[in-house]
Amino acid sequence: MKICAIILSCFYVAACAHAATTVPAWQNVVESNATEAVVRDYVSNVIRVEWAGQDNVVSHLMPANLSCQFAVIGDAEVTNRVKAVLQNTIDALNPGLRSELEKYHLINPTLQWLVRSIRGKPEDYLTLKTHPAAFVEADFNEEALIEKAKTLQGSQIPLPVVIAVECDSPIDPIRFPQPGVDCSDTMSETIFSTPFGVGYVIRAPDRFRRIRLVARTFPSNNKNVRYLWKGSNYTEIKPWSYDDYNSLKPELGFAEIRLDLNRFGRRLDVAVFAQMPNGILGPPTIVSFYHSPYAQRKNRADGRLESITYSVESQFALYDLSPIWIPREWTDYYDVDVRGNILSFVRSRPGVYRSDDFASPGEMILSAYSSGAPVTTRRVEYFISPETKRLDYRQVGDERHYNFGEYKRKEGL
Repeated sequence: MKICAIILSCFYVAACAHAATTVPAWQNVVESNATEAVVRDYVSNVIRVEWAGQDNVVSHLMPANLSCQFAVIGDAEVTNRVKAVLQNTIDALNPGLRSELEKYHLINPTLQWLVRSIRGKPEDYLTLKTHPAAFVEADFNEEALIEKAKTLQGSQIPLPVVIAVECDSPIDPIRFPQPGVDCSDTMSETIFSTPFGVGYVIRAPDRFRRIRLVARTFPSNNKNVRYLWKGSNYTEIKPWSYDDYNSLKPELGFAEIRLDLNRFGRRLDVAVFAQMPNGILGPPTIVSFYHSPYAQRKNRADGRLESITYSVESQFALYDLSPIWIPREWTDYYDVDVRGNILSFVRSRPGVYRSDDFASPGEMILSAYSSGAPVTTRRVEYFISPETKRLDYRQVGDERHYNFGEYKRKEGL
């Protein structure tokens, strides 16, 4: 299966209240041009170190884990010091080996592997705590890095992983949430999709998600490697659903991931590693799923969704999220069945006496039967208000009428 080229979504820009000036590491995971530049430099042997601010909490609150960037928390000069350490590490390599790494675009993947492999205990390498969204300066032990670089041989260097999202199977396609249809938004849940990382912002209210991935080694596909997948929280990582011949399984690079939004807090990361025939594990490539801090989900005791409240301020938004999140202010109260499927919801807005009833994010109920099933609906269009710069919606098109029992509800994603 061919690894796709970089696919980057177009982002709307809207103001989120009280966001601090964005630091470069944060900007790279929310702005498409910045993401693309990081990936381009990563495979061009350009050593980049990006400032992630001074607050250690940024490592937990950063929107998506772009694991091919060196994001570092510290003072304003920390990036210069860390970059010098990384350059000295490269200079310590055998000249012939360095030349080969440069030829095959592996300088940065090798640096990532070196830093991560000496950061903690060897037995912890497969845990996500060893692979944070942002490092601290102490993670770059110059003496240990140079000592390891001096003795490295080509056979000891593992390969990085590239991934592609493969959901358009004619046998069992996976449907992504559609803006204005499955979620009250104009943006896709995908904020960036590159061979070296994928980021999603959760927008649809549905509890479960599926994503199907294929992993290969870079710069060429090594068929003798074994792929290991690890999640930062509990999540199901299984063979592809139509694996009839036992050939589309995670250890061969094929993973179907099923997420339960109740199982993680601000962010869930799923990392894939290539294990070489000699047992050495390479640097991870990471897929991240991110809950906007401006959206607060509330569940019933049985785990079914009760409501989502959207606000325009949050203490968990350290920096600007406007490229990936349009501010809005309302609360949606959900009616769900015993399986958790959303039947309908009511939207309440501050200062507005009358609430709006919805059959789905893109369909407003104008009248209903006593059972709650819609009699008359009208399509809803979401847009950014030019006056408030916030997300808003309006009715569009003709009314649609349903006979009793005719309306079919969506069975989740």
